Amino acid sequence: MTEEKGRDLPSSVVSALSQGKKIEAIKLLREAYGIGLKEAKDLVDEYEESRPELSMGLADSQRVSTRGIFNWIVVLAVALLACYWWFIRE
Repeated sequence: MTEEKGRDLPSSVVSALSQGKKIEAIKLLREAYGIGLKEAKDLVDEYEESRPELSMGLADSQRVSTRGIFNWIVVLAVALLACYWWFIRE
């Protein structure tokens, strides 16, 4: 039964995985098959292991997220320096 499900995941689950949304994929799989959390997680993990390109896509999305945080930190630092220069310096 697990073998059957592991081979043919719903397209919504595959789409969520390709976007790096593993938790969403597990939720969708549980709804589609009416299975428990552990079984759904195991199926998703098994699917990911059989397709290394999904793991690479996840790393890319995490990298973009980290870059976005870094950009916000730089903007905040510049804004603080501008406020200091404008209001506090004499």
